[in-house]
Amino acid sequence: MLTMSVAAIAETHTVQVNSDSFAPAVLEVAPGDTVIWQYTSGWMGHTVTSGMNCIADRMFFDASVNNGTPTFEWVVPDYASVDIPYFCKPHCGMGMTGVISINADGATLQVPGDYLTIAEAIDAAVAGDIINIAAGTYYEADLAIGAANITLRGEANADGTPAVTIDAQQQGRVFEMVDVTHPPPGIPGLVVFDTMVITGGSVSGNGGGVSITTCSPVFRNCTITQNSCTGNGGGVYIYHQAEGAPWARADVKFIGCTIIGNDAQDGGGMFSKSNEYNDGAQPSLFGCVVNENTASNGVGGIRHATWLGQTTVVNSIICGNVPVQISGTVELYEDSCAFGNCLDEDADGVPDGCRDADGILHVPSEYPTLETAWEELSHGDTIAIAAGTYAMGDLDEEALVTEEMAVSIIGETNADGTPATILDGEGSEFEGIYIQGTDSQEHPMMIENVHFRHFPSEGGGVALTYGTGHIRNCIFEGTYDSCTSLRMGNFQGTLEDCLIIDSTSYYLGGLSFVDWEGHPASDITVTNCLIDNNYGSFPWGGGNGGVHFFLGSNSDGDNSIGGTVHFVDCTITGNEGDNGGIDLSPQWNVTLTNTTVCGNETPGQIYGGTWTDGGGNCIQDHCDNCADCPADLDGNGEVSVDDLLALLAAFQINDDGDCDNDGDTDINDLLAILAAWGPCP
Repeated sequence: MLTMSVAAIAETHTVQVNSDSFAPAVLEVAPGDTVIWQYTSGWMGHTVTSGMNCIADRMFFDASVNNGTPTFEWVVPDYASVDIPYFCKPHCGMGMTGVISINADGATLQVPGDYLTIAEAIDAAVAGDIINIAAGTYYEADLAIGAANITLRGEANADGTPAVTIDAQQQGRVFEMVDVTHPPPGIPGLVVFDTMVITGGSVSGNGGGVSITTCSPVFRNCTITQNSCTGNGGGVYIYHQAEGAPWARADVKFIGCTIIGNDAQDGGGMFSKSNEYNDGAQPSLFGCVVNENTASNGVGGIRHATWLGQTTVVNSIICGNVPVQISGTVELYEDSCAFGNCLDEDADGVPDGCRDADGILHVPSEYPTLETAWEELSHGDTIAIAAGTYAMGDLDEEALVTEEMAVSIIGETNADGTPATILDGEGSEFEGIYIQGTDSQEHPMMIENVHFRHFPSEGGGVALTYGTGHIRNCIFEGTYDSCTSLRMGNFQGTLEDCLIIDSTSYYLGGLSFVDWEGHPASDITVTNCLIDNNYGSFPWGGGNGGVHFFLGSNSDGDNSIGGTVHFVDCTITGNEGDNGGIDLSPQWNVTLTNTTVCGNETPGQIYGGTWTDGGGNCIQDHCDNCADCPADLDGNGEVSVDDLLALLAAFQINDDGDCDNDGDTDINDLLAILAAWGPCP
């Protein structure tokens, strides 16, 4: 049986924490030793923080030492050989760094010098040994390490990249580690994999490249690539099995590694889970890249599948995985990012970051679907959607929602200027798109050139609330179910050149305004919009088909307030419901200028409150009564001799002199001209 190699007599080492240095700066220790950092000076105090380049890795230790807490003790884990860099947070920029170098004083086994294959060297190694692997490609598969605490160290190229490749050639996985948990306290499996490429693994099941069960290895400067499996964890599969073994851990650490181009059903790059005992799986990544991994039915990047445990990601880049970058309990720290779009500023083929700095997420050129772009939105971003029809029923989510995040959606136009980007909810359960800003003017919210069609909206087809901006050149068509085509609230901006048409609801069919207390009141100008043929009606009364201003409270007990809305050059017609035209609220200040409200079901067209007449309006039950001076045949603003001559030229010949819309030019039209003689009203 493999046993741990621990120094016969554990030693205690002291590191002096001076004002700007650790002494000694490099300390060699053995597994089981104790290191004590002793504060000596420095009025600001210090930290003892594992990590490189002044960035904490959250992997080994992070403690403060000062006058009040003058010492920090750490017991060296049972690694055969590994260097742990550390620093002081306040003084790292001044060079206050150190290194703990663990050396178990085991044998060094050379491959291929002492052993022709890596498998032979692993079989011969005991705890504390180091296997040095010379540069080259080794075609080996199913390398089972058990839980012996050994180090496998590959030779490096001049630039530090791995010169050793272990290729399983699709004959099995590359590495497998399985714990030895009985008798207690078991063997923790603190193996170190250093500077190697792990590739070509392929299995039916879980863990294409590496499979780890209740062990805590370290992977440093490794590339895990082009591995696959039919189950979970194309690159790496981690399972924490601790039933009956409370000491068992799965604290896998990846330092400076690249996990790229692996494939699985779920967790293309990495998949972690536990049987829900004790702390669960606790993998950590520091300074790593997880890129271009794929999953056929799950998460392309990193999946932490069970609620117990956590995958910790520090100063790492997760991008370009398909579909989805992370899922489950995956926490990002420091400068980590997880986005679909990668940023390679130096064009070396390795991502330097996530996304472009321009804040524009292009669908589908950068993000294949609206949903994948939505998942990666940040405050102030814009989703730019190319021309085409996008089926909202293909999305996993029933609604796309932002909270306290001002974002914009911009489509493209046809040659005639109409929206060429169509978001179609026909036949789906997709409810709507709800953008809730931050009440700030820093990032305006804009929706442009989009045709929203057939949303079955239980909560409202499209909503724009709590911010500033505009909606321009959009069509809201055919929304159905319980709520409105477009809802705006606590918003300061404009609604311009839009159609809100053909929607059916048992509450609000067309356009609604809702302001809540605690946020700035709306100040909205609605310009050159058509609100036509919408229907809304409660079974017990109170619905509205056209435009509705809300009065009341919500389920949270918030009360509504009123804002200001100014309609200019708009037409509101053909809407039906308990209140078909405009349903006002006493709280709102509503002005109409050059606007037509006609042909709606409600007598009088405007209901429930008062409004301000800005001039040039036509409010009529019958739209025929809103025709613009029909006897002014030449359109010069007055009925005069020129119009009479035009009528006589068309008399009983054609309808060029038709003033009463009956399809011909006759005596009735002549009488209409004489009755309207003079300037048009």
